[in-house]
Amino acid sequence: MSALQNSIYFWLALIGLLAFLAVLPTLIALARGVDDIAIIMLFNAICCTTVFGWPIALFLAIRWPRRNPAPRPTSLQRRPAEHRANHESHIYGRGPGA
Repeated sequence: MSALQNSIYFWLALIGLLAFLAVLPTLIALARGVDDIAIIMLFNAICCTTVFGWPIALFLAIRWPRRNPAPRPTSLQRRPAEHRANHESHIYGRGPGA
């Protein structure tokens, strides 16, 4: 255990991990493209050192509304029969009158 405590790589990795976790809510908010990102960044910067502030910042980053919400997927609609017939005849090399 003493060798691990004296290792500079262990401490750099630990500090890097803690720094990554501290800014994780801001990174999530940036990736999601949330509206009013400054509020989340400010809340994260002020409250990330507390036990209660960091989870709240993480929750806000996940649940805050986006600037441009992603479009909802629509149900697949079938093409009209006449359009399918034209498409199939074009594929097989037959003209419209064939």
